[in-house]
Parts: sequence; C-alpha cells; structure tokens
Amino acid sequence: MFGELIFINQKMYRSILIGLLVGILSSCNFTKGKTIDSNSNSIEDAHNAYFQMDHATAYSIYTNVWNDTTQNVENRNDAGRFVAKMDWLFYKNPTKALKTIDLIEKLNHEPTKLFTLKARILANQTDFDKAILAAQKAIDLSVSQIERYHGKFSYCQHVFNKIKQDNWVTKNNAELENAYAIITDMATVESGDVDVANLFLGYSLLLNKGENAFKGWMSYYRLTNIDQVHPSLVNSMPQFKESFLQYKQDTMSKDNVIRMIKGLAESGFYEYAFLVKTIHPELNLNDDKELNQFFHYHNFLQKIDKHTTDFYLKIVAGTDDRDIYKDSLIKEATELWDSLAWEAKKPPFSKELFEKEINKRFKAIFNLMSANGYFGLHMGHVVLDDRRVITQYSESADFRYISIDHMISNGYSGWFWDGQAETGGWANDDESFLQVRSAYTSGPIRTWQKLADSLGVVKIEKRIKEATISDDSLAINDPHTFLPGLSARIDYYQSKKLLDSLKNSGIQGDDLRLNFINSLEEIVRGASIYAHEGRHAIDKKMNYSRKSEKLEYAAKLSEVYFSEKPMWSFNAIMSRNIGDNTSHGQANLKVIEGLVNWMDQNKENLSMVDANRPLLPQIDKLTDMQLKKAIRSLDPLAN
Repeated sequence: MFGELIFINQKMYRSILIGLLVGILSSCNFTKGKTIDSNSNSIEDAHNAYFQMDHATAYSIYTNVWNDTTQNVENRNDAGRFVAKMDWLFYKNPTKALKTIDLIEKLNHEPTKLFTLKARILANQTDFDKAILAAQKAIDLSVSQIERYHGKFSYCQHVFNKIKQDNWVTKNNAELENAYAIITDMATVESGDVDVANLFLGYSLLLNKGENAFKGWMSYYRLTNIDQVHPSLVNSMPQFKESFLQYKQDTMSKDNVIRMIKGLAESGFYEYAFLVKTIHPELNLNDDKELNQFFHYHNFLQKIDKHTTDFYLKIVAGTDDRDIYKDSLIKEATELWDSLAWEAKKPPFSKELFEKEINKRFKAIFNLMSANGYFGLHMGHVVLDDRRVITQYSESADFRYISIDHMISNGYSGWFWDGQAETGGWANDDESFLQVRSAYTSGPIRTWQKLADSLGVVKIEKRIKEATISDDSLAINDPHTFLPGLSARIDYYQSKKLLDSLKNSGIQGDDLRLNFINSLEEIVRGASIYAHEGRHAIDKKMNYSRKSEKLEYAAKLSEVYFSEKPMWSFNAIMSRNIGDNTSHGQANLKVIEGLVNWMDQNKENLSMVDANRPLLPQIDKLTDMQLKKAIRSLDPLAN
C-alpha cells in the first residue's frame, strides 16, 4: 500500500532461506545488534556487518581482509569479490570494481565466481559482448559441476539480455543458437530450477518454439501435469497449454497468440507477454484492448523498478528521500491508471483504488512499508491463493496462504543482499499470510547441487568438521548459544538422509532431482507456513496472548512438532539470533532452554547422549520421536 505499514510484530522480517550452512551464510543466521569494529580484519565480522546492512562497516572490513596478505586465499578471495561488488552495486564505481577483479584473478582461486561477477558488472554497463566473453571464461575455468552450472547460466543470461537490449532483435544467430543449445540442455539436466526454466521459457518464446516454451513454463512452477495447476495461477489451463503447442511458425494464428499472451500475463510473465508482442508485429496485437493493458502495465513495472533502485542507492548514500520516491510512484501509477480501459466511466485516481485495481487486473501485491528500519517496496504477483483449516492438537482455525512471485522488489534488504537472502513473507491485516516464493525455491536447488557435486561434498564435510570442533567449548561457556557445527551438521545430514531415502525407494535420474527439490520445498513450506503461521491463526482465534515473544515461542514449537522432518525444522531455531532483543531471538532462546532442560532430565533414557559432555551440541543425536516428545512437553496447547 502507499504510505507506511504499521508493523505489529517481527514476523514481517522473518527471512526464510534453506540450504547448507557452508560458505557465506547460506541461511540468514547472522548476528543482530552486535556492534562490529570497522577496523576488524575478520571475514566473519565482515559478513555479519553485511547481513546487518551496515555497508560502510562491511566494506571497511572486507577491504582490510582483502589487503591483508597474511589471510588465507579463501578469505582474501571472498573479501575481494565483496569489495568489487559493493564498489559496483552500492557505490556506482564499476571501473574500480573491475580493477579489483583483475587483482583478485591473480589469486587463482574460484575463478568462476569471479568471472560471473565480472560479467554482471559489464552487462550492467551494457557492454554485453565483453560480459559474454567473461561468462565464457567462467565456463572454461570451472572445475566442478556447480561452477559449470553458474558459468553456463551466466553466458545464456547475458546473450538473452543482449537481445533484449536490442528490442528483441537477433543480430548474432550463431551466438543465439549456441546459447539456446546450452539452456535447453540445462533445462533438461536441471529440471525444477526456476531460474533455468525462466530463461528457457524466454528463449523458446523468442524462437517460436512453443512446445519447449510450455516445458519451461511447467518447470518454472515445478509441475508435471496440468491437473496440478491451481486455478488461482491460470484459470483455463487446457486452452493455455494448447496455445503453447500451436506457437510455431507454420501453425501460428493471432487468436492463438492472444490466448498465450493472456496466459503468460495471468501467470506473472509480463515481460514475456511483451516479448511475444514485440517480435510479431505482423499480428497487429495492439488492436486488442485487453492485451494493451498488459503492455502498459509492463511499462509501468519497468519504471517502478528503476525508481526503486534509485531510491535504494540513495539510502546507501545516506539520504532517505521517501517522499520524493513516493511522489514518483504516484506519478507512474496515475499514468497507468489513465491508460487502462474501463467498462464504465473511469473513476478518479486514488492510492487505495489503484492498489485494488492492479490486484484485480494484474494480481499485483503492492506494499510500501518499513522493514528492519528501512523503507522500501515489496511488490510481486499472486501465483497461489490457498485457504484451508489448520488443526493442531485439539484446536483449529481458518488459514489463508498467498504466494507471490515475479518480484519487482522485495524491500531494501532484498536488494542489498543481492540474492543471498531475502524476506520470506509477512502477515496481512486480514489474518492471511503472504509468502515470497523465491525465498523458498532457490534453497532446494542449491542443496541439491551441493549434494550432487562430489567436490562440493568434500568441502562441506571439511567445513562441518572444522565448525564442530568448537561446539563443546561454546556450549560450556553458554549452554544455550548458537553452535555453527551443530547447525551445519543438521542441514547436511538431514539433506543427505532425504536424498538417500528417495534413492532407496527406486527413484533415479531427473525424477530423483525433481522429487528431492519438491520434497524439500514442501517440508519447509509445511513447517514454516502451515505449522508456524497456522499456529498464529489458532492463537489469535483463542486470544492466547498479545505478547509477540510468547506468540513466536508457541509458533516455533508447532513449527518443529508438526513438521514432516522435525530435526530439520529445529534448525531454524538454532540461529545466530538466539537471545537477541527481537521476539524471534527471545523465542528461540526459550525453546533451546526448554530442550536442554528436557535432555538433562531425561539423559538416562537417551542412549546416544553422553551425559559428561554439554547437551546442546548433542541434540542432533535425538530421534525425531524424542525431539517431538520434548517439544510437546513445552507446549501449553498440548498440555
């Protein structure tokens, strides 16, 4: 909505990510509220400052680590890349960033990451030919499956964006054919990867290959047949599918293309709807009033995206010109309002009517709000609207779950973190819960890629071993603290356990990959949304409490107990924010205290637990049944 959203609890800023806790904070487990010395030369301090969105301190420490030749090559390489990225993305100095990248190259460590970053910077300067060369070098220098994946995707992405920059006119057929061959192969091997599927869909539409475009659309939503399509995504799915299948040079018709464009827009692909219209001027698609409103809306989205990025850059520079920003959005909204077709007389523009109208016509969710201290835009498009009754123990409540995708912006933090973390969702005033789909789709892919990469598995196990060494001493000092080794072990071994169970059931090949990805996504959605947010709905119905800490504590207990994989879901509680001054931090601490106390009282019956060691580092030795028993004993709703 235009104007500030008054935010009651901390739920809005519950960033939800899944994946293995290795490398640079692959979950949002960062230390909140800690004062970090900008003179530090610790890579962990730099990462903590970065995830606190303290760009000045993070940049200072990353620079210190990069310039410190006594640091190991991994730390210097990571720090140097962050310095280069921040110079480009935050401080608008691409020349300095590229010079730093040239120096980092001499370290000869993880060059694929370096050259994919270089390609992004060059593409952002619209030097697509050099960006494509950098992406090709990323492919050539890759040594693992994950590195090759990132290099190939970067290459295909920049070839596609080069064509987009030329208004979808192809000037290098050999380059296009090569990129399409690569993305087609990736779409087959990497089925279920939404980024690959998105790009494959775009290429296929550009080349009039409707059957492949349909495969890309289905893969984007991780669907295997059209019966799985929820009506809130596409209303007339059989006709939409047929429009894809007829989208080829010899069977193309105007009516068919109109149906396909409407379906693309309805499912959130406004850019691709505009692409199809642009490359087929012979069809005179501007004659259709309904299509025209999609094209006007696409133009509106592009303008909003630019205004929002400019506003975020001003925040980095220390200026919060939110009034000017809001005025610019209202100007664009008014122009869109005036361009829309109306059955009756056009009503006068207002912010409230505009939000309702773009939701009705384009399934848009438009929220201007402050989150974690920063004002920004959270805007996406509804791809699922699901209502169900949530039952926990003897209580139940109605629950509405809305998933949005095709984000224009996921707030200042989403822009700042640049894909490494993002807000996972928020509660609405009408008691519904809104989920940002992209916060859930990328984690399962990354987890699969790491488990499928033999070199990556070796690195993971090495880092887990290193992180585990300090767990006991940390727990002796504080029996209820975050333990990096425990968190990493749970993520890795629970992931591996799921994969092994699918293999043992006889699933293989592409089916194994897609089943793993979908299973992991369902586990997280079931726990963090239906169990956690469903508990909030039950507690509100019961007038359980107005204290956010108490409400979060109850919801976290439900999140673990009603999870398909309780130990996995417990790891959302084993977070660096344990005990901080937020409601989530305090709730996490209370759960940890309760579990440690339960283990102490029951240690004689826990055969795998060593009573002479601290208990918290051994929590992953509990069976799911034992963990659920402990959680249930803490829950007032169950007792």
